[in-house]
Amino acid sequence: MTPQDHRAPETPVSSELPAAQAIGSKGAARRRFARTGLAGGVIMTLVSKPGMAMTCTTASGFASGPNASISPGTSCSGRSPGYWSKWTGEWKRAGLNTDAKFGKIFTCGSNFTSKLAPQTLLEVVDQSLGPKHVDKDNVARHLVAALLNARTGKVPQLPEREVMEIWDSYARTQTYTPKKDVVWNGADIVIYLKSTMM
Repeated sequence: MTPQDHRAPETPVSSELPAAQAIGSKGAARRRFARTGLAGGVIMTLVSKPGMAMTCTTASGFASGPNASISPGTSCSGRSPGYWSKWTGEWKRAGLNTDAKFGKIFTCGSNFTSKLAPQTLLEVVDQSLGPKHVDKDNVARHLVAALLNARTGKVPQLPEREVMEIWDSYARTQTYTPKKDVVWNGADIVIYLKSTMM
């Protein structure tokens, strides 16, 4: 049996013309390759690795929307709450202990935050450990991760001072104002914080 016996029949170019126009010449070429390559018995895996850094912006820049200008050098490599809950050995680089009480690091009052105060930072960042439904929008959870990111230099656009400002405002009013006339609720805060995390 020759290699030609394993090839799929070629599709006439004229039948691909509308597809090529819709997806571009490179897309059409990839589809032709996939059809003939896979039909010919070739198994292929394409790997797309994420970059080690991504583009981040300040909270006020994020609030300005997608048309906001982003200055060069705004890469960051923040980690998610899930990452910090699994890689607890890295907390030392941030100068934090997983057993530290949330209320010793973040200001807590007599409102909903009082239930978070006695929890450890690890219990807050790892949902499987802490009490359920205390942190409605997971703001505290993401702010603990943001604090760890700030202290380890992973997100220079969100320094520790701003992490604490976000929490203090949220703890008082359950909102944060990143810029004049823009008010974020808990879900909005988390959307921004997630944009700084891989």
